[in-house]
Amino acid sequence: MKKRFFYIISFLVIFCIEALIALYVRDNFIRPYVGDILVVVLVYSFVRMFHPCGWNNNGNEEKRIKRIKETILFLTFFSKLIFLKY
Repeated sequence: MKKRFFYIISFLVIFCIEALIALYVRDNFIRPYVGDILVVVLVYSFVRMFHPCGWNNNGNEEKRIKRIKETILFLTFFSKLIFLKY
């Protein structure tokens, strides 16, 4: 339970940082790059809250979530390009 408590606290802290970045940061570096790095740690902490097993067992789930996130970001960017009016 001690390890789960650590991941619960880390999840909440990183989630608060992500929310602050989303609400108040408007630049071209912190929000896209640091935010993406923090999302990976956030997802890992979330998975470890419920599954106290090691990295090897949760690695595939995390990679799948990262791929879904990147696909959604790509589709959002692509849709903005399509509907961009000159």
